[in-house]
Amino acid sequence: MMTGDDVRTVQRAVGAAVDGIFGPNTEQKVREFQRAQGLTADGIVGPKTWAAIENPRTKPTYSRLLTLRSPNMRGDDVREVQRRLGVTADGIFGPNTERAVRNFQRQQGITVDGKVGPVTWNRLF
Repeated sequence: MMTGDDVRTVQRAVGAAVDGIFGPNTEQKVREFQRAQGLTADGIVGPKTWAAIENPRTKPTYSRLLTLRSPNMRGDDVREVQRRLGVTADGIFGPNTERAVRNFQRQQGITVDGKVGPVTWNRLF
């Protein structure tokens, strides 16, 4: 089993729990990241996957996130969603953000649940 700082880097990039141990959860998150990047989803962090992780211009992918939803989730991912929705980007997923997500979902003709899951995320980006 692989462990160490490189594993932590991968875990941060793909949205896995950061414990420095490349276990089944990390492998699953790597597969999701690879699919979102259009790579072969083999769960192995080879040269193409590393390039996607290290490329700062890489489109943010849903696999790097948990589903964003109320009440009061916080962070940079929430702030980026808020910017894309055109609401105050305070980084807190409160009632105004949820309302904006619902409106966006309605406009896009997708399930209106107020959560930023994979479909909503992909439409936003």
